[in-house]
Amino acid sequence: MLRRPARVAIVAALLVSIAPSTAAASPKTLGSALVHRFLQLVKQRDPARLGAFLSPGFQIQRADGSRESRDSYLKVLPIIRSYRVRGLRATQSGDVVVATYEVASNQIVDGKPYKAGFAPRISTFQRTPAGWQIVSHANFNTPQS
Repeated sequence: MLRRPARVAIVAALLVSIAPSTAAASPKTLGSALVHRFLQLVKQRDPARLGAFLSPGFQIQRADGSRESRDSYLKVLPIIRSYRVRGLRATQSGDVVVATYEVASNQIVDGKPYKAGFAPRISTFQRTPAGWQIVSHANFNTPQS
């Protein structure tokens, strides 16, 4: 039997890969699939697949004030060993989905370990001719002291 994160990742991949059927999905279902796809791609540290999912205009901002564009983010990917998502809310307007949620993760960003407890996130996704892409992401977690 697959563990819950693996099941969620499989469902997310299937949902997001079938563009026409995602139009009928609820914003929460679609938002959850997109969030898990993003987190799984980062965890897998696959710059080619992640690069295809990141919008050319992608930006990330963190609670410590650091920020990255698509290209700089792909050069130094964070290390995510594990993660859990809770409290996801999503809204959709046409081809845009905004998801707010909390993540607890074991992660290292730029060589610094981050706190493991739940911290808020917000991600914006857009449906493009190439499929769904993440346009922006904010991570309100902070490095460990």
